[in-house]
Parts: sequence; C-alpha cells; structure tokens
Amino acid sequence: MISQSTATSRSQSRRQPVARLQLLIVCDSAERLLKLRSSLESSGVEITGVSSLQELDQACLREHDLAIVDVQTAQIRPVLKILRASALHSGISLLVDASRVNDEDDMAGVFPEYRAMPCSISELLTLAQQQINPTNGQRNERLLL
Repeated sequence: MISQSTATSRSQSRRQPVARLQLLIVCDSAERLLKLRSSLESSGVEITGVSSLQELDQACLREHDLAIVDVQTAQIRPVLKILRASALHSGISLLVDASRVNDEDDMAGVFPEYRAMPCSISELLTLAQQQINPTNGQRNERLLL
C-alpha cells in the first residue's frame, strides 16, 4: 500500500501539461484569415478565427491569450472596443496589422487608447510566434507587449 505522502510526492513530480495558447484572430477577409491561420498553426496553439463583430462578441465569451486584428480601418475601433470591454480580453496583447490602417484623422490616438500595438505583418507573425513558442520554454501568461 502506498502512503498518502508517497502518492502526493509522485503526483507532484509529474509534469503538468502546458496549456495550449489561445489565439484569437479577427479578420474581415476569409483569404487573409486562412493565411494567418496557416502561418501560426502549431501544436502549441488553439486558434479561434472570426470575421464579423457578431462572431467577435461570441468569441469573447471564451478566454484568449493573444489577439490579432486584421481589419479595414473603419472596423479597427469597434473591434478594439469590443475586445477591451470584454472582461476576458481586457488585459491581453492586441496586435494590429498596420498595413490595413489608413492615415485618417479619426484614428489618432486609437492604438494607445485601447493598448493595441500596430505592426507590420512580419512583425505581427514574429511577435505571435514568440508567444506561441517562447525561447525560454515558458509561456508568459497574459503578457502585454
């Protein structure tokens, strides 16, 4: 018979599986969503892809660790507003594809207001990959970039 302390020490010595990173991709183009998904798919990530504000509302009912936003300029503010209003998404990193952003007056201050990081598609993929497969082997939970 195994004593309680022996059973406890054995169970503590087993490695707990690392939770899969939950990635949310918000994209208004099915083709671009597919490209992003295929670029970021790996065994260490679970991807939720949405293409409308209604789908985003539903996706916000689940927790995600990182969000990528790839929408036209007119949709950036509503998307960021929904994400930051969600209790489960208020503190996650938000990466925005800057190539889709126009120099419109109403965009001034949007990224700092919603704590979102505009970046090129290559930077976006690099930052997302660093979250998915960190070099130190430990995933940073809820890391704000």
